[in-house]
Amino acid sequence: MSSLDKAQFVKAVVQKVFSKGNHGPYAVATAQGIDGSITFSLGEGVWSEADWPEPGEYVLLNKFRKKRAGWRAMKARFYKPMDEQRANSKEHIMKTMKTLIKRWKEKFFSEESERVWEEWVDFDKRDWKDLKDLVQDGGVRPEFKARALFIMLTPELSWCPFYWVDHEAFFDRYKGYPGLGFSFNLSGLSAELLCYVADLIKVFYQSVKNRRSEDFVGTMSIYNNYVINLLARLPEEWAEDLFPIFEINDPTVWCNIDAASGYNPLERLFAHPKVNERWKREADAKIRQVILDEICGRSEPRADHEEALKRYADMIQLQMYKNRMTYSQAFFVDQIRFIANLSPAKRDRPLIDSWKITAILKMIATEYDDDLLYRFSRFILADGGGKFVAHNQSTIEAAKLMLIALKDDLEAVDILQDAIFSGRQIVAEKERRRQEKEWTEQAIMKKMKRSVEV
Repeated sequence: MSSLDKAQFVKAVVQKVFSKGNHGPYAVATAQGIDGSITFSLGEGVWSEADWPEPGEYVLLNKFRKKRAGWRAMKARFYKPMDEQRANSKEHIMKTMKTLIKRWKEKFFSEESERVWEEWVDFDKRDWKDLKDLVQDGGVRPEFKARALFIMLTPELSWCPFYWVDHEAFFDRYKGYPGLGFSFNLSGLSAELLCYVADLIKVFYQSVKNRRSEDFVGTMSIYNNYVINLLARLPEEWAEDLFPIFEINDPTVWCNIDAASGYNPLERLFAHPKVNERWKREADAKIRQVILDEICGRSEPRADHEEALKRYADMIQLQMYKNRMTYSQAFFVDQIRFIANLSPAKRDRPLIDSWKITAILKMIATEYDDDLLYRFSRFILADGGGKFVAHNQSTIEAAKLMLIALKDDLEAVDILQDAIFSGRQIVAEKERRRQEKEWTEQAIMKKMKRSVEV
């Protein structure tokens, strides 16, 4: 076993178990391709199972140290069915890794740079921060950054073809740094290194996606975020090759007090100001198909809070926030057209926030699309259960604009005129109360102030 393998996992067969030793109980095992035996303690901190192994049983060993008497494993447990599955897929994965590295060898991976890399790794106990600092150091040569990037991005450190001593691994979780929630900013990387990262992400993401285990949920989310940021930086031909792996929805269902799952990656893609609109439109086409499938009953949301239409309406309305649009007005209007052409279902609250209706109507008007003005106005009334409530100046203005669009619809005209009349009364009453409060406070303050003697 070389020093390169010390942090990797090894399948071994238990040969002997000793209940009493100078340092407590221990076992001796052998593994194919490794000269001599491997010893591991059965004490707490090394052996992670409740029962001891028996001779002939398979175990999985990790974190090796070379002793005078042979190899010693500092972590050990029983070999499990999932380990067999991992072992079967790993051979294919390692072949893929070698092909990938061969593709970039001429640019980044010379033997001379490998010797310098090993010297750097061994100089200190390296960790994530060291790798990140190396990548972000503008003076470091790209061949060393390429090695660091591979280690930072691989879903399993055991896949890494470069020398690295892992001081942070969680033995039973098989995770690389993405699985532990670590990510970094791609800004500052050269165009060549960005293409290299895109190549890595494609291979890593596909391998993780094929397994879909809980261990890799966080890893998939991290990769999806990298894809968004790469789409904002890559040349178009590279972005075109990368986009197909982008997933518009979160890998699993979750919900907490602050946020919830449901197309968060798509929302981030829409919100990124530097991602080409082409990719936003292509992703938009994906969620529209999901919406249609859910409406027609061909599919169901994974959870109630992940209803595609509701999430779609919420995220596109973010474009109205402080007028900070991250894609063209024409694209936004097309999204509104898609919603307006649907038949609203009964729901707890309308899809379109009332205070945004006026701005949307004005935006549609600038596109000179009278048919959409009509359809959207009809949608707003239907979305509100056949009525419209005006409660401030903004919603009164919205009602007036819809009244113009629906002037030939007598029923809609009655609804909107009533809304405008009621809205004016509400606004007037609010103003009366405001003035009354102001006058009352002024009267109280007058009593609190000294009178001025002449």
